[in-house]
Amino acid sequence: MAQGNIYAVDANGELRRMSPAAPENEDRMQELVARYPELITDGDGDLLLIRREQAIRDSEDGTGRWSVDHLFVTRDAVPVLVELKRAVDTRLRREVVGQMLDYAANSTAYWQAGRIADSFAQSFVGAEASPEEVLAEFIGDTEPSAFWEQVDSNFSAGRIKLVFVADEIPRELARIVEFLNDQMRADVRAVELRWFADQRGNISLSPRVIGETERTAVAKRAGANASAEQSAVFRRASGAHLTR
Repeated sequence: MAQGNIYAVDANGELRRMSPAAPENEDRMQELVARYPELITDGDGDLLLIRREQAIRDSEDGTGRWSVDHLFVTRDAVPVLVELKRAVDTRLRREVVGQMLDYAANSTAYWQAGRIADSFAQSFVGAEASPEEVLAEFIGDTEPSAFWEQVDSNFSAGRIKLVFVADEIPRELARIVEFLNDQMRADVRAVELRWFADQRGNISLSPRVIGETERTAVAKRAGANASAEQSAVFRRASGAHLTR
């Protein structure tokens, strides 16, 4: 479906027409999603970036056969794997699905406890902020070791989220995402991050989440409630630990 223009009114009351456009390259999209993960969230709330280009091994002693574009976690300690493609990339139709399933299958099978925490710490090498400060701001009163243990537990149990991101999601991919989300324990989503630009080079982004059918929403809501209860348990345990 052809996209129409969108219009923005600036601080001076002037109307700016934003016309459909495309990102200049994939790295530009990856950078924006890394800096502003709210662009790809739905009901999960805030996301914490663990690492860009996170290596994924395909055996116990492997060093990393693949790398997923972004690895995030939610406040409920659910790992979120994000793979991003531009609409002009023909791999967006089917190849990206096999790619993501490879990531999910092998990361849940061969991920080692503590590796996500290590990856998070390594991503701050040379940065002004410390990983401890950023994590504390994200998880609040939760004890860090309890949070990372829950992340590892969710990963090994396959309680993860898979997110495909593109400036345009083809119909074939949307259908596959909805089917996978119906069939898998993992949550599967596609986010269409529509791209608009004006003559001055200003950019507007309009995200649209695809993937959750009503039937799946009901079924997985029960699972989410159970996960929330589990998260509450480890937060209470953390609080008890801190008061000792």
